[in-house]
Amino acid sequence: MSAPSLAKYITKRPWLKRWMKPLANWYADAAGYRKLGLKADDLIPEENDTVLLALKRLPPKEAYDRVYRLRRAFQVAGFCPPITIWAHEC
Repeated sequence: MSAPSLAKYITKRPWLKRWMKPLANWYADAAGYRKLGLKADDLIPEENDTVLLALKRLPPKEAYDRVYRLRRAFQVAGFCPPITIWAHEC
């Protein structure tokens, strides 16, 4: 079950949309996913059957780009250990 949304209410009222837009942009920037190169749709958990079905329907290029964005974000954020090359010393 998803959280209730006020999007329809806000978009029907232009004055409220103009007031909320800077706040929404600030929140999205503060969340940090834009700095990592992610899209908002990349943050949706994949445990839901509906989401899994939607991911299967993605074109191959878009699916590849999504996986690439997620991998790059994990590497940039420091979640993955760095790759170290062990030199053989004689």
